[in-house]
Amino acid sequence: MAKEIIKEEVVEEVETPEVEQEVIDSMKDFDAKIDSDDNSAIDDTSEEEVPEEKADEEIPAEEVEKEVPTMEEVVDAEIAKIEKQLDVKTEEETEEEVKPEEKVEEKPEEKVEDKPFDCGLDPEEYDEKVIEQFNKQGQAALDAQKALKSENAKLTNIIAQQNSQRHTEWLDSKINALGDDFVEIYGEGEIEDIEPASEQFENRVKLNARIALTAKAYRNMGKPVPSRNKLFDQAVSYLNKEIVNKSKTEEETVKKLAARKSQVIGRASKKGSAISAIEQAAQAMKEFDKKIDAE
Repeated sequence: MAKEIIKEEVVEEVETPEVEQEVIDSMKDFDAKIDSDDNSAIDDTSEEEVPEEKADEEIPAEEVEKEVPTMEEVVDAEIAKIEKQLDVKTEEETEEEVKPEEKVEEKPEEKVEDKPFDCGLDPEEYDEKVIEQFNKQGQAALDAQKALKSENAKLTNIIAQQNSQRHTEWLDSKINALGDDFVEIYGEGEIEDIEPASEQFENRVKLNARIALTAKAYRNMGKPVPSRNKLFDQAVSYLNKEIVNKSKTEEETVKKLAARKSQVIGRASKKGSAISAIEQAAQAMKEFDKKIDAE
């Protein structure tokens, strides 16, 4: 029995070192591989991870350099939308006019305002004189209401005409103040002096329409509408870009020439003052020499 126990203990002692030796050998191999110049395992891992991180961080240049639209560009885009909507409505109205539709004959209905006033009292329950008196009072009130409505309509029409006349006078004055470069485009004087079928007349109509569209675009965007003068300038710049740019270039050239002229005059005056100082010194030396010679 003692021999068997000893054999088992020996077996256990022999098996355990074999397992541990394998682990030790594998660790040694790993250490040797790390210490060696071959670091392919590490290099492979780094090569796989780095590009992915860089790819995430890289941003396309187009997105970075996106240009923010100016206010004029935003307004022009809104005006284009409005014009497109107006064109669609015009096409729809034209199609409706072209399509032959069966028209139902409608009987002319008598307007409520044209009917005599009726108090609505039952003749069987009320005396005719009472009903007649109520109808007279009601008709008088109805006539007064109609007269007031007519006066209000006339007054509204007069105000609209006055506003339109003031706007036309303002537009004529602004156009005439543009200068000689715009005479061929918009003509001279008041719009009443220009022939309706002429190109100048149509150009004035386009300019006025552009002003109205620009104001509507600002209102649609919820932005404060600029003054009439600013709306006029924007419309002129949009419709006459070549002339406006030419005028700006000429104005800048005149300013540059004036600045150079002032610089030249300034230099000349300094030079002249320096010469005069030298002449005065020379004259003083001459007078001093004369005094010395006289003594």
